[in-house]
Amino acid sequence: MTRRRWYRTLSIAAGVALAAAIQGCGEGGASSAISATRDSSGIAIVDNTPPINPPTYAALSVEPNLEIGTLDGAEPYQLFRVSDVTQLGDGAIAVGDGGSQQIRVFDAEGRFLRSFGREGEGPGEFKGLGPFRLVAGALHVSDWSLDRVSILGLDGTFERSYPVALPGGDPPMIVDGLADGSWVVTKSFVFRPSNISAVVRDTLPYMLVRAEGTAVDSLGRFPGIEFFVYGNERQTSASSLVFGRMTLATAGADRIAIGPNDRYEVELYGTDGQLERIVRRAHVPRPVTPTDIDAGKAKRLEDAATDNFRRQIEQLYLEMPIPPTMPAFDELRIDALGFLWVRDPLSPVDAVATWHVYGADGRWVGVVTTPTDLGVREIGVDYVLGTWSDELGVEHVRRYALQRDPTGGVD
Repeated sequence: MTRRRWYRTLSIAAGVALAAAIQGCGEGGASSAISATRDSSGIAIVDNTPPINPPTYAALSVEPNLEIGTLDGAEPYQLFRVSDVTQLGDGAIAVGDGGSQQIRVFDAEGRFLRSFGREGEGPGEFKGLGPFRLVAGALHVSDWSLDRVSILGLDGTFERSYPVALPGGDPPMIVDGLADGSWVVTKSFVFRPSNISAVVRDTLPYMLVRAEGTAVDSLGRFPGIEFFVYGNERQTSASSLVFGRMTLATAGADRIAIGPNDRYEVELYGTDGQLERIVRRAHVPRPVTPTDIDAGKAKRLEDAATDNFRRQIEQLYLEMPIPPTMPAFDELRIDALGFLWVRDPLSPVDAVATWHVYGADGRWVGVVTTPTDLGVREIGVDYVLGTWSDELGVEHVRRYALQRDPTGGVD
């Protein structure tokens, strides 16, 4: 059996909520946006229909205002398997480096300050750096290999650690953290040997785990990743289905977003684990074209390290049933204002990534575009932090300035 894992504070009050309709821009322009909210047993359901030509809610700077990462420079700047990134209260940047199992701290200008942690199983050591969260002036750092969370001061002082466990002993997969030290946790995907090739999809529980490691609140069960398990009498292997469906989850300071991307619907939960709001958007599924398939296959072949891997990829594309349409969305983030960002499904041929943004009340406020090769990790009030790899595969952390439209719900 193979265990699968996923990887993945500035706080100000949200401003005035966006009006229900955004005025169109005249003949040939966008029609008005419509957001309608209704109550269903105490849960707000918000149905959104954006304009045909959606206005921009916020814009990133053309170039990053900070970049960390190098091929040949000093060792602290050489990044490998970045697990997470966050901006600290003084503008410094904490970077989880999976290659060294260290947290590395850089100042607001990108100069290295200090590092802490190392590979191991002792106090303050890690074997599988995962997501981390700044909580009350300390870093709560998850470890997907040791199934635990360690609490460290910003100077690296080890405070304590605690195990993360799911009821029944299922292997936990830590997804994201909240500002109170709680964690969203699900179960790792497991597949069993088979000599029959098929698309399989598990149903996974999502739990809210408190700061002592006990799963106390169930967020529900959701469909997992669609895997194509292909096998014969000699071996079985699995690959996520190209343009397949899955459940995405993320957390902000005080809310959780979960959504299976079979349809355009995202559920928002509070810190008590209770469902508070459902956000929906009218949309037409995007077709998967032969160009999309060929471009994705070419990228996989380019990244393959050996001829044997390339042959496996060729065989995979011959056997795998590829869906006729893309998922409804392929990424979720909650920003520092509690706004929900939902990324449209990204094709290998797209020039930019488009995010639809919803206010704290669930109403649509506009779109934001980001570079397609930027892995967005954190969205502050006035910045976006993400990861990026150059043409040599060297990993970098980039920060962009974010200019929000003041009419989009922010004073």
